[in-house]
Amino acid sequence: MPCYVRYDDGTHRAFVRMKHGEIRSFRAFGPKLKDHPTVDLPCPACSEPMAVGSVTTLIALGPGKDTEARERARENRWFNAIAIELHFACATGMEITLSDTVQAEGNRP
Repeated sequence: MPCYVRYDDGTHRAFVRMKHGEIRSFRAFGPKLKDHPTVDLPCPACSEPMAVGSVTTLIALGPGKDTEARERARENRWFNAIAIELHFACATGMEITLSDTVQAEGNRP
């Protein structure tokens, strides 16, 4: 599950668990609610806002400047990677509907 951290200046960062060599599939998050920290922020891929009701995904970038995360990455251990959020369709080319997200939630153990 991703973690969002909002800073005093209004910016935010998303973090996901990552391990080099592990295959990550795209996970759909949404539909986005009005109180989510990224509502109205532009998608890095298309520049359109991530609006209420949008379905998004996270792309892991790497450990960033966190020294502990960098060390864990070098040791091929799990670490918290900085991630960017974008529309699911921008990341995968696949449009996703509300019924798709409801079905996916129902399939979780």
